[in-house]
Amino acid sequence: MSSPSKSENPVPLGNSQLRIGVYVTIDRPWLDHPFLRTRFLITSEKQLKDLMAMGAEGVSWVPALSDVEPTPPPVEGVDPAAPRSDDHKQMLVVTRDIIGDAADEESTVNPAILQSKRREEKARRQRLLVAAARREWERAGGLVKGVFSSMATRPREAGQQLASLAASAVELLQSGEGILQLMEKQQGESLQYHAINCMTMAALVGREMGLDDAQLRDLSLGALAHDIGKVMVQPYILKLAERTQPEEKAYRAHCDAGVELARSSGSFSDAALAIIRDHHEALDGSGFPARRRGDAISQMARIVGVVNRYDRLCGPESPDGVPMTPSDALRKLWREERNTRLDEKVLSALVKVLGVYPPGTIVELSDGNVALVVSTSSNPMRPRVLVHNPDVLKIDAEPIALEDAPKELTIRKALKPTDLRPGTMLWLSPRERLSCFFTVTPKG
Repeated sequence: MSSPSKSENPVPLGNSQLRIGVYVTIDRPWLDHPFLRTRFLITSEKQLKDLMAMGAEGVSWVPALSDVEPTPPPVEGVDPAAPRSDDHKQMLVVTRDIIGDAADEESTVNPAILQSKRREEKARRQRLLVAAARREWERAGGLVKGVFSSMATRPREAGQQLASLAASAVELLQSGEGILQLMEKQQGESLQYHAINCMTMAALVGREMGLDDAQLRDLSLGALAHDIGKVMVQPYILKLAERTQPEEKAYRAHCDAGVELARSSGSFSDAALAIIRDHHEALDGSGFPARRRGDAISQMARIVGVVNRYDRLCGPESPDGVPMTPSDALRKLWREERNTRLDEKVLSALVKVLGVYPPGTIVELSDGNVALVVSTSSNPMRPRVLVHNPDVLKIDAEPIALEDAPKELTIRKALKPTDLRPGTMLWLSPRERLSCFFTVTPKG
């Protein structure tokens, strides 16, 4: 049986045991707590204060994802504030738990075995972080779907929920190294996941471009709500591949309609409203609704314009009638729309965020295997991939971090779905719409 310090299962704990470095799970309704996530590492005093204020009911910790153990529960009859002669011993125990055992192991275990164990531990931790991100992504999708449907009738409540979601996403992103992660989902989901895709990519691009926390919150909120005006457009118009002039006019009205809905909520700054208004404008003045050009379009609206265009090209709304591969979509934007419709600096930042092979790209490896890119990494040429293996179910297959793999294993080229054999295509089952969220490796 695994030791408690390595358990992946949540363990209940008391309010007084919370501390920075403990990975917690919250089993309570959305409105009963102020957090975007129900599973996260406590990294700030604010998180700790908010957790303590809400009480310990439904709060557990996950030993395998925690950097430290919780504070021991108070002993009955002992004042926890009273000085203890064994405090230094407790500190030594905690310190040994964190670094002592690793140091002992490093001095006695074969280096090759130790390196292999470290890779296994890193992969296991990554699996848990991805699973946690997927749960929060699904939860955020449900929230956004409900908020969009209620925006016209309850704008203040809806606006507050969107603002809270965007602020929590920025807090999550700023807590560590953000990695773009491909998410699996069922078919038939559209507007809310496009909104979350744009918020996720915009926040990562904004951070890459040096925006501060306040700007990132405005950017994330504007990106999340950029299409909110579409709730005022007749659904059949949104689904048309080609529109008559009156239908196109009704479609383009979603930008100004979105601004009015967002303004009525009272939760959007002028910068966030400008994103909703201008996300379809173009540098050369060929966009809509007002044909703004150049510096008349804010930097944040340019960011959302780029990520919105990229996500649309990769989805069923692609002008070609079928979704483009992520690498083809990036290539199209860079070759055909850079410095005409789209800002080159923003496009460059998006390329850095997505990597050379963005999540959702099908690739051929140097050993001849076919794989699906499932997340970015610190090396833009060596993302994490899921290698086609017909001997196991896709759900049981283990992604490979190419940045940790032997240097000889590289990506040879990107593939199109039409390049694949039917069996390989069925196993990889790339989605019609790619959806992404970020996993976050805590700082330190």
